[in-house]
Amino acid sequence: MSDLNRMIYQSTAGAAEHLQTGSRTIYFGADITAPALHPGNMIGLLVLRELQKQGHQIILLLGGGTTLIGDPTGRTEERPLLSQETIKKNIVGIEKSMRLVLGDGARVVNNEDWLCKISWMEMLREVGTKMSINKLVKTDTFQKRLDNNHHLSFLEFSYPICQAYDFLYLNTHYGCTMQCGGSDQWANILAGVGLADGLFGITVPLLTDANGNKISKSTYGDAAWINPDLTSAFDLWQWYRNLPDSAAAQLNQWFLISESTEINVIKADIANYMTAIIHGEREANLAAEKSQKIFTEGAVAEFPEVAVEDHLQLFEILATVNFAQSNSEARRLIRQGSVVVNGAICTEECMIPSKPAIIQVGKKGRKLIAK
Repeated sequence: MSDLNRMIYQSTAGAAEHLQTGSRTIYFGADITAPALHPGNMIGLLVLRELQKQGHQIILLLGGGTTLIGDPTGRTEERPLLSQETIKKNIVGIEKSMRLVLGDGARVVNNEDWLCKISWMEMLREVGTKMSINKLVKTDTFQKRLDNNHHLSFLEFSYPICQAYDFLYLNTHYGCTMQCGGSDQWANILAGVGLADGLFGITVPLLTDANGNKISKSTYGDAAWINPDLTSAFDLWQWYRNLPDSAAAQLNQWFLISESTEINVIKADIANYMTAIIHGEREANLAAEKSQKIFTEGAVAEFPEVAVEDHLQLFEILATVNFAQSNSEARRLIRQGSVVVNGAICTEECMIPSKPAIIQVGKKGRKLIAK
């Protein structure tokens, strides 16, 4: 995991040279929209850990201020506004998520400390003259809203301005010269880079499902969280084990976790690796053993064989084998973690199991074979 080039998705001009010519201060931000970070956020945290190992200083920015607005990136409608009480409650869990991977060596700041204190006029004079409306409205999120005549509030439009100011503030007060974020944050990062000379930006790739959709807390709900008090080692292990094949292959390409070429072995290696970071090796091994036991016992049970078409997706298969009365019920069972495929809980509705496969809902099971 020493080659950062594998892990970086986008970078501004000169960013690579900037990292190679001295110890830099890099910040990574997270809005406080949930009680903890999602397993998909591990990509960014692992990249930051690698930067830490290379001697760079990491600032973890908690978005106590920007969360009051809500990041519109990638959304077709306005986010529900969270109360300050909810944000204060969530902030404890988000910081815990970050420290689980990065330890106490990273500095933690909260942008509420400056965004909620700066006057509107000061913000306009500090940032307003350097931000181009022409560029902002052409960003993917805003352009789609305007093209489709979807509501775009001034509150949402001010979000990239506030994030850009974060970069300027951290540069002035902490000597921060680089921002790191997910690739969906590229436009926001560029807005901050443009506020002063000597600022750089990098992004990490997003983990996506079989349909190319971002695997996030917004799309996958509360299926799993990084924090051990919210998600057990077994459930976290299962989350990674049940990644779509394409997502698991992506992770292994970026971080070289497994030496295997067999996708199911790669998935298990990834599950072991990620779970061990959060819960420790002992708990990760126990989770792997429990999963194997469930699969073995299911196989020994000799469930009835059912031949299904190769193209059928998991939710369609549930209806086909009468585990669900409709596709909507099948989707609900999958979303709530009630479906086990080859000994691992599966929450990917559109997953197409390779054959043969054992599928279980509660005590009911079927062995799927190709038709």
